Amino acid sequence: TIEKNQTILQKTNEFMKRLYSDARLVHADLSEYNILVDEQCNPVFIDMGQSVLLEHPRAQEFLRRDVSNMVKFFNEYGLTASENALLREITE
Repeated sequence: TIEKNQTILQKTNEFMKRLYSDARLVHADLSEYNILVDEQCNPVFIDMGQSVLLEHPRAQEFLRRDVSNMVKFFNEYGLTASENALLREITE
């Protein structure tokens, strides 16, 4: 349902923000193929081997790509997420 997808998107964005602000990492290859979802709609990021520190010269480029991938995927399922809004939420 759209509500379930919205919940998963919000939690995915929260996890991306925690990765960014707490761990100081960018996944760098985040897509629907690298997220598992448990019974409570909690995303679990997998395939973290290519993650980069925020100090990496291409970290912001990778973050924008991760956000773009998520927005494209969830918008295909009826959401109207904004790349700019999600990016701001993660980095602020």
